[in-house]
Amino acid sequence: MPATHLHWFSDLDTDQASRFREAFGGLPLDARRRLLEQLVEVAEDNFELDFEAVGRAALEDGDGEVRRLGIESLWESKDAHLGERFLGVLTDDPAEAVRAQAASALGLFVMLHDFEELRPELGRRIETQLMVVVHSGAPLEIRRRAVESMGYSSRAEVPDLLRAAFAEPQPEMKGSALMAMGRTADSRLWGPTVLGELRNPSPAIRFQAVGATGSLGLKNAVPELIELLNDSDREIREQVIWALGEIGGERARRALERLQRSASAGERPLIEDALDNLEFQSGMDEFRLLDVAGSGKGPLN
Repeated sequence: MPATHLHWFSDLDTDQASRFREAFGGLPLDARRRLLEQLVEVAEDNFELDFEAVGRAALEDGDGEVRRLGIESLWESKDAHLGERFLGVLTDDPAEAVRAQAASALGLFVMLHDFEELRPELGRRIETQLMVVVHSGAPLEIRRRAVESMGYSSRAEVPDLLRAAFAEPQPEMKGSALMAMGRTADSRLWGPTVLGELRNPSPAIRFQAVGATGSLGLKNAVPELIELLNDSDREIREQVIWALGEIGGERARRALERLQRSASAGERPLIEDALDNLEFQSGMDEFRLLDVAGSGKGPLN
C-alpha cells in the first residue's frame, strides 16, 4: 500500500474497527503481514498515528508473525486489558516469536506498575510471571526479553537477576542485561559495569552498553563515547549520537557540533535531534537548580 494511504488506518472508530477486522481476515497472508510491517514502520516515525485497532485485530490472527507484528504495533498502549492479554500470550501462545514479543511488550506495564499507574494486583502478576520465565527453561529469546522488561522493576530481586543474566555465556543475554541495567536508572549500581563494556569486541554488546550509558546519564562515559563516534559499526555510531544527547553537557555538545559539520546526510537528522534533546536536558537542569535554590514551594518562588 502506498505510504501516503497508511494514515487511513489511524484512529479508527468502533464501526470502522469492526469493518476492518472483517476485511483483514480475508486478506492473503502476505498482504496481512506486509500491512502490519508498514504500519509498525510508519508509527515509529510519526507518533501522532494510532493503529491500536489494527493491532488488536492482528492479535486474533491465525498466523504467528501477524500476531507478533500486532503486539509490536501496540507498544505505546497503556490499556490494562492489553497487559492482561500479553500476559496470557506469554504463557500460552504456540509461537516462540510471539511469546518473546509479549515478554518485551510487558515492559511498559512493569514500568507503569513501578510508577503506581497500574492496578497493583496486575502489576505483581506480570512481574512474577516474567521472573518465572527468566528462571525457566524457556528459549533464550523469550528469557532475555523478560530480563529487559524486568529492568523497569524496583523489586529487590532485580539486581541479582541482572547480575545472573550478565554472567550467562550467550552474548545476546549479556546485551539484554545491559539494556535492563540502563532501564533501572541506577547509575551508581550499574555505571561501572556498563562503562566496562564500551570496548567489548562484540558490536552487539558495545551497542547495548552505549545505550545504557545514555539511559543512565553517565557523564563520565562522554570521553569514551566521543571516541566511539569513529566506530566502524554505523549502528553504534548512531547510538552514540543518541547517548550524547541524553547525557548532555558542554563536552557532548561540542562533539556533536563538530560531527555535524562533516556528517553524512543520514546522520544529520540524528545529530539535530540529539542537540535538541541536549538543549532540553540543559533547560531541565537549570529548572531543578532554581527549584533547589528556591523556598521549597517551586522554582518560581
